[in-house]
Amino acid sequence: MVKGMVFSPDSTKIATGQTDIIIYVYKIGEDWGDKKVICNKFIQTSAVTCLQWPAEYIIVFGLAEGKVRLANTKTKESSTIYGTDSYMVVLTTNCSGKGILSGHEDGTIVRYFFDDEGSGESQVHFC
Repeated sequence: MVKGMVFSPDSTKIATGQTDIIIYVYKIGEDWGDKKVICNKFIQTSAVTCLQWPAEYIIVFGLAEGKVRLANTKTKESSTIYGTDSYMVVLTTNCSGKGILSGHEDGTIVRYFFDDEGSGESQVHFC
């Protein structure tokens, strides 16, 4: 089952997060008639529950096991940003795409900055 879908920043690709523990990235092209192909596939350890695409090659996503991970479409690698012990319900990015908020089933909200944009604030903050 598809749990999340997001366009790339340039709208030429779509990423889908699914309960079959896979994120698929489809190249859809710029015009409706362009050929659609899978260009990336990221296999995870549990169901993907939500995802965002804040920057050109970066997809951020949450897993049912509570982890927040990053997939790089250029290097075709994924890594864990941080983890909690609670199911991930929702994920959003700030306007610049350099920070995220994740919401978890136990009511925890986590704020994370890829770049603090000169604010000097800590990278991870649990609320």
